[in-house]
This record gives sequence, structure tokens and C-alpha cells, in this order.
Amino acid sequence: MDSLNKSRLATSLNDWATKLKSSPYLQIGWGLSCLWLLVGLLLLCSRILGSFIPNADPVRAFGVILLLNGIVLSVNWGLLKGVENRLRSVWETLLWPGLFFAGAAFMTLAMLPGSSSLTVLLGIGILLLLGFFLADLSLGLLSSDIDSQVWPAHSDSINSTNDLSNCVEQAEPEEHLTQWLSRKQDEQGADIIEGMIRLELAAGQIQKAAHVAFTPSFSSVPQMECEPLGDAEVEVILGDVYPHGFRVEIRRTDSNREAIEVEVGFQAVCAKSNKNAA
Repeated sequence: MDSLNKSRLATSLNDWATKLKSSPYLQIGWGLSCLWLLVGLLLLCSRILGSFIPNADPVRAFGVILLLNGIVLSVNWGLLKGVENRLRSVWETLLWPGLFFAGAAFMTLAMLPGSSSLTVLLGIGILLLLGFFLADLSLGLLSSDIDSQVWPAHSDSINSTNDLSNCVEQAEPEEHLTQWLSRKQDEQGADIIEGMIRLELAAGQIQKAAHVAFTPSFSSVPQMECEPLGDAEVEVILGDVYPHGFRVEIRRTDSNREAIEVEVGFQAVCAKSNKNAA
């Protein structure tokens, strides 16, 4: 179990490092949030050690604190809104505001003039408002893209004895379709869904995930098979499978970084349940 957890952790870290390397926006987000935390910590330590003396004028100190917290809110909002859902993970949605808020708290404590209790109360009030807005922003983004984050990727695909390519080609979907499904029952009463989903990889994008829903749901978890259709050099990874749908991910396997469209064929088979069994 420990080796399996370590393997999953290594895979997750590798995927995160790949995304970070391919996205300048993610690099900017982590760089700014960590830099803000470091600057705030240095200012607070400097004040504690006596090398930094805040402005004695409470009005100016309050204005500087208000300005710094406004910058934090604006920059964090721009970063979280600017990074696409497919690149921004749950941890980044939560950690970036946390790092920015910690840096703003350190800066606010370093800037507060000890001679004015009113400025201290106003500074604490500004921090509380900042924390509220950052938390509201993070939770709002998490609720909007939860479908793309809640299913962790699975590294193994399930083998099937059926020829999926032949089954999918029989439907001959129109070229402009991005997804289609066909549902039937075989002679043994097994419920079968066959279909295709088209995924687009932008220029420079290495991987992309999608979710396919089954309506109505199967009576149990079906056996799944997925494979790429066409000659695109990609790897298809089947994620978690549920009676109501499944997750699939594609990754480039070559050095080509041009924008491409990949059609993924899939088949789900749910055997007939024996309700009369003891």
C-alpha cells in the first residue's frame, strides 16, 4: 500500500511539473504568490528586529495598508481567472489565495503604527475583508469547475475482447460532431453503450481530460474500453468509471506541439443483473 501511494504521489508530482513547465501563467502565479509571502515575512521580521520602522502617521499607514491589500486582491483575482480550468488544479485554487493572504497579513502587521489603536483596528478589519473575498473567490471557482477536478486520473486502462474500432466506425458520425453515443442490448441482455468524443489539444498543450455521462445510468459499474481513432500519436488513459459515466484523458506521445483534434472511441458493457439470484 505504501509503495502504491508513493507511486501515485510521484505520478501526481510529475504531472504537476509537466503542467508547470508548459504554462507560463502557472509559473507567474506560483512566483508572485511565493514572492509576496517572502516579502511580507521579511518586512515583519525587519520590524521585529528593529531595522524597519513603519510610518508614524496613521492616515498614511492606513492608506498604504489599503493599497497593498487591494493589490493582493486584484492580482490574485487576475491569476485565478486567467488560468484555464484544465491547467489550474484544486491545490492552486486554494494555495495561491492562502499565500497571498499570509503575505498581506505579514505586511499589514509590519506597517501598523503602534501609536494608533484606530489604525490597528482598521488594519485588522481590512485583513478580515481580504480573507473573506479571497475565500469567496476560491470557493466560487472550485464550485464552477468541480467536475473537472473531482475525479483523479487512473493510470491503467481496462482491456476488452470486443473490437471497438469496428463498432465505432459503423455509426459514421458527421465530421462536425464532438460527441455521440449509441445504446443497445445484446442477445444475453447486456447493456452496451458505444460512442466517440472529440478532444482538442491546443498548440503546446500536452494533455487534456474529459468526462462522459451515461443517461440513464447503468445498474452497476460497466467494463470500459477506450482507444484513439485515426493516426494521432496520443496515449489514451481511462480514469475512474462509475455507473453514471467515466473520465478519459489523452496525452501526446511525440514531440509535435501543434494544435490537433483527437477522436476517442469508447465502449461500455454492463452485464445483465440476475435479480433472482440467491
